[in-house]
Amino acid sequence: MSPLCKKYLTEIVALLQAVCCSDKLHCCPKGSTCDVAAGTCNNNAYSMPWNKLTGRAVDKSSANDVQCPDHQSFCPDGETCCELQSGDYGCCPYPEVVIVGHWNLAK
Repeated sequence: MSPLCKKYLTEIVALLQAVCCSDKLHCCPKGSTCDVAAGTCNNNAYSMPWNKLTGRAVDKSSANDVQCPDHQSFCPDGETCCELQSGDYGCCPYPEVVIVGHWNLAK
């Protein structure tokens, strides 16, 4: 795979990862910072509206659900647990993606 393709894919995956904002109500894509005053996610290249955390995480309903750090709450597969102001957990619509090893893409 060309270096340009690897760079492009890395940037796409970074946009899909989650960052929980300090207000404990919103989240942003990884690589951006939460601007609480403006209500945006910012990085060097863009600014975009942030995402409101979706309610309280619930009890496990699927084998693929993501377990939150409290070991009692779960978010749907493909979402990230973020702590809410109440101390409960809410769900961010970005997955918590961890890439280990190399890309295994067709040549």
